[in-house]
Amino acid sequence: MSVSKMRSSPLRYGAVTQLFHWLTVALVGTAYLVSPGGSEQRVYSAAFDTARQTHETIGIVLFGLVLMRILWRLYEPTPEPPPMAPWIKSRRASRGCISMSASPTSGNSPMRWAKLWPVRGSRRRT
Repeated sequence: MSVSKMRSSPLRYGAVTQLFHWLTVALVGTAYLVSPGGSEQRVYSAAFDTARQTHETIGIVLFGLVLMRILWRLYEPTPEPPPMAPWIKSRRASRGCISMSASPTSGNSPMRWAKLWPVRGSRRRT
């Protein structure tokens, strides 16, 4: 692999940054799957000692990986963000997207969210 593909370009993340990302994904997923879960008595019981130690070891490796990623980020700049349509940048569109995505999970209607985050210049209906 050439050095140019390992480093980030103005349009794309490099191979090293992508490797950090996917290693983090794999370690977090593995730590989740290996974790014994449950009550404190269950987690620290002798029956789950190997799973707990494996989970803790993965967590320590993940912590080291995140530290290396932060150091790499200081050395390697990020690519430029892709161009964005003007309507996405607007505050009104952001508020609408947030309220529409949050309403099914929170039980609140989008109109209640709109009252919480009024947009400057918009008329408030009473």
